Amino acid sequence: MLSSRLSVHGEYTFSAMEMVPSQGATEDRHLTGADLCNYMEKYYDTFLKTKVNFIFNTEVLEISREQDGKWFVQTEDTQTHTTNILKFCRIIIATGVSHLSSYEVSPAPV
Repeated sequence: MLSSRLSVHGEYTFSAMEMVPSQGATEDRHLTGADLCNYMEKYYDTFLKTKVNFIFNTEVLEISREQDGKWFVQTEDTQTHTTNILKFCRIIIATGVSHLSSYEVSPAPV
């Protein structure tokens, strides 16, 4: 059984910037949507503002990794339908889920 008290805050430390819950965070320290939004905006302003470009109206078609560790992301512009292949050292897959509710974990059938 996974704990329903799992949260983004305090569970993982991958960032160069601390993630702190606001006064609106729940008792068990879950971050609010506003907390996550504020964190991402502050992280962008602090570390990424001069280093990234945003591409809108884009669908990711395929992600692959080469032997040298580089990531290739094939995209399609949803308006012009042109495709492009972008190369990255790192990628982030953000699913929108920031914590697990109480889930029963059963062993896989043998």
